[in-house]
Amino acid sequence: MLRELGQAKVDAFKAALKETPAGAWTGSGGRAAAAAAAALGPRVLQACAASEDLVWEQKWPGDRARRLGFVPALARLQAKDRAFCLRRATIERELDAMSA
Repeated sequence: MLRELGQAKVDAFKAALKETPAGAWTGSGGRAAAAAAAALGPRVLQACAASEDLVWEQKWPGDRARRLGFVPALARLQAKDRAFCLRRATIERELDAMSA
């Protein structure tokens, strides 16, 4: 599940970046590009949240309890299981590489 959520967020992040005008990155795009750059952060957060919602609904429709327990479960596993820590670190590195 962690990999699926991460992949969905990477895809949403990349899609949001593609929608940003090129001038926003260089400062040469004028006011419109500056406004697009300023709106990028909120747009990325919204896109990532929406992609996460979609993954959860596809995997476990309507199961809010499972979703609410996910982060605490990750924390417990991280504290108790060294192998899990290594797997999680590997997944996070893979996702970092994909988002670059």
